[in-house]
Amino acid sequence: MSIVIHANPLGNDRNTGHSTDVDAADYRGPVRSIGAAFHKIRVARSAQRNAGLPPAPATILLAEGTYPITQKLSLNAPSASNITVQAATQGTAFIDAGTRVRGFSKTKFFGRDVYVADVAILLKHAGTFRQLFVNGQRRQVARTEELEMVGLSESHTLNGTQVYGVKLKPGRLPKLSQAHTADAIIPNLFSANRIAVEQYHAEEALLILTRPIEKSRLSTEFLQPFLWLEHVLEELKAPGDWCCDREAGKLYYLPLPGEDPNHADVVVTTLPTLLTANGTSEHPLESLRFSGVGFRYANWEPVHKTAQSDPYVPPTIELTHARFCGFWDCTFEHFGNYAVKFGEGSKHCSAVGCTFSDIGGGGVILDGGRVDSPSVTWSEGHRITDNEFSALGRIFIASSAILAMHAARNRITHNRISDLYYTAISVGWTWGFTPQVTADNRIEHNHIFNLGQGVLSDLAGIYTLGVQPGTTIRHNLIHDVARRNYGGFGINLDEGSSHIVIEHNIIYNISSQCLHQHFGRENSIRYNLFAYGGEGLIALSRGNRMNWPEKGGFDDGSITNAFSFHNNILLSAGQGMFIGGLGDESGSMAHPDFISDHNLYWDEKGTPFFGDGVHGAGGRETMTLLLELPKWQALGRDTFGHVQNPHFRDAKSGDFALADGTQLPPGLRVPSLKVGPRPPEERRLDEKEPVLVARFAYG
Repeated sequence: MSIVIHANPLGNDRNTGHSTDVDAADYRGPVRSIGAAFHKIRVARSAQRNAGLPPAPATILLAEGTYPITQKLSLNAPSASNITVQAATQGTAFIDAGTRVRGFSKTKFFGRDVYVADVAILLKHAGTFRQLFVNGQRRQVARTEELEMVGLSESHTLNGTQVYGVKLKPGRLPKLSQAHTADAIIPNLFSANRIAVEQYHAEEALLILTRPIEKSRLSTEFLQPFLWLEHVLEELKAPGDWCCDREAGKLYYLPLPGEDPNHADVVVTTLPTLLTANGTSEHPLESLRFSGVGFRYANWEPVHKTAQSDPYVPPTIELTHARFCGFWDCTFEHFGNYAVKFGEGSKHCSAVGCTFSDIGGGGVILDGGRVDSPSVTWSEGHRITDNEFSALGRIFIASSAILAMHAARNRITHNRISDLYYTAISVGWTWGFTPQVTADNRIEHNHIFNLGQGVLSDLAGIYTLGVQPGTTIRHNLIHDVARRNYGGFGINLDEGSSHIVIEHNIIYNISSQCLHQHFGRENSIRYNLFAYGGEGLIALSRGNRMNWPEKGGFDDGSITNAFSFHNNILLSAGQGMFIGGLGDESGSMAHPDFISDHNLYWDEKGTPFFGDGVHGAGGRETMTLLLELPKWQALGRDTFGHVQNPHFRDAKSGDFALADGTQLPPGLRVPSLKVGPRPPEERRLDEKEPVLVARFAYG
């Protein structure tokens, strides 16, 4: 017999939870809190065990309303296996860790009319809050404009002491009366340091930081180092800005026109973690399911290391050694860190039909044991499907919507991903041709757009690393990717990406190339449509003769085919079709390192061309090696290729349907896509597919 516990914000935790009636006699009414509901299940299961019965499956039914938490929910296998937490009506029950702020009054602050609230008690008992929301909308912490750095020297002598710091270029220097409460955000090419400030010495324009900058790739030919500062009291200038004088215990807010915080829901966040659910390798957590539940308002916490996709940012919700657990039709909003992580030892977990919005970090991390770890620690077989991801990276700007690091046999399909500053889907975490766990991942039917937004570089709609047999990138729609300095790609097959199938994708309006392969082997690229790459359509940085031993490249003739490129449609507006040699000479288009045939080329501004160039920027005139089509074919490529206007209806606007009467050559077709989240009845078909788990790694 199953156990059902009812919860209601108007309930009482002394109740049994057996009835939905908040006025029920004999304490049979609903409980009030999530924690009490789990406790009632533990008590009921203990009674079953004492009676010699196995623990029954349990359901917690949440009535409409908000369920506040002031400390994280910590669950384990004995207390949380075979439990479903379900909203009685989808989307109406919220687990909420926000703290409401009330009692604002008008005041003058640096000559401006603002509102102020006393938060001294909140700071004392709950700690530092780092985010503010008004009526469910994130408000901008007071920040400076971008400030140019002078060089990269971090070591400075100040009063005879060596300190870490950066010098700012003379000009518009900030005023910092409370420098020790500010954060410096220092973007690299494809990551960003967020470091607390210790001191500011205006006379030397010297900013002293609490730790060194991770500055690899910080200063190159592509980037002039810069930073901006956040939580600066003097920068409270624009409507919607806020800051906190932590020494005085005062919260200042400059409202939007017509806004009064005393008649609004003003929320700050102090709790960074909402839920941890952990099993063990011997006793995994099983079948903990959340359905139709909202999770909202969580703080961010400082991290002391940075890398692409911000993997060191902790999750707000984490499951480890969990099987057949997950979230269906849930919402995750107003977080400071990453949202959800299926971590070590997790298998067959799901995030299906969920909405991830207004997140300080990224959406979902999949990560487990490495290739040399016991297979019980691997993270594999997950379904990340039919989700909406939007407005991510609001604090940690290099975060990804979906980051699959050491993770295999996952389905990342039918997601809609938009409005973030870095890569949407990142798969793999091994650089070069060395063995890794990551393989057999299906990245399909995703709609990915509005990425980068000119903030970071070296980003992509879909990014891969390492040898990944069985991984497929199919039926995706990727468009409107904008980099800051270089490298805004549709698909980026980065270091060692190998044995991957890329087919039936449409990729257009990309600031660099639609598809870039750094180096790899035996990838298959077929039946795709690539259009309007700002610096070319296809790029190869390093080829088969790459000599990079630590990455597994030895120029010994063992690699004979970087990729096969067949039956694709390429549409350009004055940029090269193929660009080579972006990394070194081994990637030159003069080398016979890949196979290309049966493709269709069309350049709206002239004849198709190929060759080498500095990231393809500038078109035909800047090519260091220029190959017109006859020379391209003389290299054995596209013997059966075509130069033909495909006559799309409105390619500039993303309509690639063929105009009436147009026919493409045999073997060529425009991909027919069905992307983004599906109706619930279609999603359920996935549950009938076999579970994919293997006990080996690839290399």
